[in-house]
Amino acid sequence: MNTINISKTSALIVLLSAGCLTHADELQSLKNMERERAQMVSAFLDTDVTPQERQQYVSSSKRHLVDLERMVLRDDELLGNTSRLVKLVFKNYDLSFLVHASAEAQHGFVEHWLIEVGLSNDAILAARIGPR
Repeated sequence: MNTINISKTSALIVLLSAGCLTHADELQSLKNMERERAQMVSAFLDTDVTPQERQQYVSSSKRHLVDLERMVLRDDELLGNTSRLVKLVFKNYDLSFLVHASAEAQHGFVEHWLIEVGLSNDAILAARIGPR
């Protein structure tokens, strides 16, 4: 009797694990896009690289990000998906689909990102260093 219960329990665990893996795979294109976008933003904020290195990395990353954004926008597995990540990405379209949104707004994508997070020349020049 214990063998049957263990087998049923094992089968249930395998099925639940497979379901979790499938759910994770459904969001893989979205996670890849988010990872690439975060790396690109990090690169253009990095002060330890030369402007030429930054430009080279960001240009290369932009081409890759365009492809990833297209993949996510065409990903049928995301239709009707109610996960928190999917909701946040499409709610924040201008920051999530940075390259497409910047083209629609007719801005450079770095400029578009700065506008979307509320940074302008005036805001940066008015900023003060000190404790909050």
